Amino acid sequence: MIRYQSKKDRGQWDALNKGFAKAKGDILGFINADDVYKKGAFKEIVRLCKLNPEELWFAGRGDVINTKGDCRALLPTIYKNFPLSLNMRFFLLITNYLMQPSVFITKKAWRSFGPFVGVGRFVMEYNTWL
Repeated sequence: MIRYQSKKDRGQWDALNKGFAKAKGDILGFINADDVYKKGAFKEIVRLCKLNPEELWFAGRGDVINTKGDCRALLPTIYKNFPLSLNMRFFLLITNYLMQPSVFITKKAWRSFGPFVGVGRFVMEYNTWL
């Protein structure tokens, strides 16, 4: 079931926290208006969650694409995906290499390590990832 609500809030981070608090599912994620998921992304995240029920969050690779779906920024895409392929906490402490739409967290993790914080309209999801 999809529900839509539009109310005054303190910014995107506040709206996300309100939405996550009301969410009924066990897996949470968010996407912005200019982002898209690759075909099969949700099926894959469900598969991984079932295989790894003890994990609190999942992060995948992403591409910086144009409206035609073509990779438009190869260097940023490589820069973000290379540290992800190494999967070392050390790199995450140095830089936020995660592409936000590719990150899914469990409701349990959000309750334990959230809520999201922000500055003005902007979400500081890196704090939650850390």
